[in-house]
Amino acid sequence: MRADLLAAAQEAQASAAENVAMEAPVTETTAVQVQTGPGVASSTSGQNEASGSPPVNEPSDPDPASQQVQIWTGSLSEGVRQVTMLVTNSKPGRTDVSTDQLKLYQESARAFFWWLEFDAVVRPSFRDVHHLDQVMNLVRNSTNLGIPADIKEAANAVRLRFEEDNWGQGDEGYASDVSTDVDAGQSRIVSPRSPGRASSGGNRAVGVSVIPQPPVNHPIYGKGGIMHSVVCYRSPKKGLTYKLNPAYKHEKANAAFIGEGHLTPGDWWPFQLVALFHGAHGRSQGGIFGSASMGVYSIVISGRNNKYHEIDKDDGEVLYYSTDNMGVATTSVGTQALNKSIDTRQPVRVLRGQGQTGGGWAPECGIRYDGLYRVIGKKLVPTRNGEEWFRYTLRREASQRDLREIVGSSPTLQQRNDYLRIRDAYPGVARGVCG
Repeated sequence: MRADLLAAAQEAQASAAENVAMEAPVTETTAVQVQTGPGVASSTSGQNEASGSPPVNEPSDPDPASQQVQIWTGSLSEGVRQVTMLVTNSKPGRTDVSTDQLKLYQESARAFFWWLEFDAVVRPSFRDVHHLDQVMNLVRNSTNLGIPADIKEAANAVRLRFEEDNWGQGDEGYASDVSTDVDAGQSRIVSPRSPGRASSGGNRAVGVSVIPQPPVNHPIYGKGGIMHSVVCYRSPKKGLTYKLNPAYKHEKANAAFIGEGHLTPGDWWPFQLVALFHGAHGRSQGGIFGSASMGVYSIVISGRNNKYHEIDKDDGEVLYYSTDNMGVATTSVGTQALNKSIDTRQPVRVLRGQGQTGGGWAPECGIRYDGLYRVIGKKLVPTRNGEEWFRYTLRREASQRDLREIVGSSPTLQQRNDYLRIRDAYPGVARGVCG
């Protein structure tokens, strides 16, 4: 990000602070909870997380006849610029920026922060090159700038998530966005900019594309459908791309809890993004969700893009799960979380995804919750290229639903049939692209 933009935003914040005695800061919240009984928690930035209860003010379902969805399809640097411009131009007394233009900056910021919280794979460059930490602090600590509270809360939620992930230090990760191509049956890496027409200015928010809402009664994407909570758009070159629907953010469950909570072994979802929405796993990409202080909440086992395939092993009741080589293990949050789980002996949720190699325990499509396991040990295992990787042993807890029964019944025939209909999308998407 350009230094002059950041400096201007910092100056605007400082100037506005002089005009107000004191404004209550954004409440510091934690994304961590320990949950051993049933209950669904709100998103990481919401309240009532300790009790696992939903937010107090829940908006009604969106009306697909009157609403469309704004999603971020711009680049990371463009998002940083738009948020910085919002802070800079929200200074009281500014007469050279119209109210309509400020609203466009706000729309860009909302879509950008939503993408950062639920779609982006954090990397050290977010902080070290793009100074995203400074930008988020400018928003969440702004005083008397007129920045809406929900944008401040969104910035705080992103900050919490990225700090928990140690800004991606030590985690190689994937690209910043993942599109699942149902026709090909595999995930493909795409750039943060979508194939749709992201607005470049004028009377449209920069970096934002508008796509139609799924009908509420749609059998696949509507309420009760397997893809509820997801919107999609199609590109002639990229195929279908999926995003979490911000219109249903009040329904999103928090996955940062220890134990089973509201889940039942055998629960199934078509994509990891949907499992995130339902609070089974806390990341739309990546196999380990947890923290260095609390341990692992959940892991996903999948054969897709599995760089550990030569040393991982799935025996059903016992898993051998690899993470990092010795060079990055000290900074990788995933490895630190697994080490913590060895110490605490707290149970870990295990989800299996399609494409898993060996054992025959994976679902034929989608992703499935298979119960609680405990991390009981680790060892260094050599690979063919001469590196040594940490491999962890997880053992399934007793007195749970039989794993063979789960494999034989989940996904159901109806779920498998519905999965095949995902590629058909919904009205307004099947033949068009976002714009």
